[in-house]
Amino acid sequence: MRHTYRILTVFCLIFASNAFASNTGFNFFIDGLYWQATETVDWVLETNLIATNQTITYKTAEFKHDPGFRLGFGYKNNWETELYYTRYYTKINSATSGNLVSTFMGGKSVQGNNFFYRSGQLYFKINFNMFDLDLAKQIYASDAIMFRPIVGLRGGWIYQTINTSFQGTTSINENVKNDFKGFGPKAGIESTWRLYKNNAYKLNLIANLTGSFLYGTWNITDVVHDTAATTLYINTGKRHLGALTLQALLGLGLEHKNLSIALGYEINDWFNQYQVFDDGTGAHNNDLILQGLSLRVIYNFAPL
Repeated sequence: MRHTYRILTVFCLIFASNAFASNTGFNFFIDGLYWQATETVDWVLETNLIATNQTITYKTAEFKHDPGFRLGFGYKNNWETELYYTRYYTKINSATSGNLVSTFMGGKSVQGNNFFYRSGQLYFKINFNMFDLDLAKQIYASDAIMFRPIVGLRGGWIYQTINTSFQGTTSINENVKNDFKGFGPKAGIESTWRLYKNNAYKLNLIANLTGSFLYGTWNITDVVHDTAATTLYINTGKRHLGALTLQALLGLGLEHKNLSIALGYEINDWFNQYQVFDDGTGAHNNDLILQGLSLRVIYNFAPL
């Protein structure tokens, strides 16, 4: 499945298009994304057990860049309407050894103060799926400056799964889930600033800023299985909270006749997305940040 996403992203980066993107008509578009997820999750701590000079080191999950895509369609007349879907999936595997303590409630409860785990492994995945419905209108401040105010709706889900395994006097396998679903309004503004123009080419600076506020539900679970054939459930009630997000993009766009290419750096900040309560640092309200390159290639078809 991971290779499928990579192939699709390569296709997006090369062949992304926006059909019938004239003054009036329907359009279809695909964006290629190359993002990195950042979320502060300390999954294990290690100590050297030296009483006179003791050190404790927390190990944090670190994601690498992975591909994603955004696709949708719309209609343009005096107003523009777009419906699109953003898909991003990333995962990591990590391992360590030493005198280890699990930071999650289940692993620490099994461990107690009786022993240290000697080795541990982490598997962490983030499955991001979001739908947007936008209503926008182009407003020209001059021939070189265009603003595009946006109002709309956003909804979707972000599923996060954390699997940890630890080996010691008692070995465990723990599965933690932080699953979010939300829906709510969004608003923003996109802008295009003409930097250079001749008979054949136009070079533009693109700056976009969007915010949304989703009514969200978090379903958090924590289940541990150990080698003593014991299953431990950490019960956490569902959380119903507002989810604030900010999204920004800054880049350059090049237009040549019917062909346009836009390359930008995009950042998405999902506030308070990680809600797991653990034994390492207690309650969490950590942001999920998705950032990286966004490339769009557009070919405009003249209306029939």
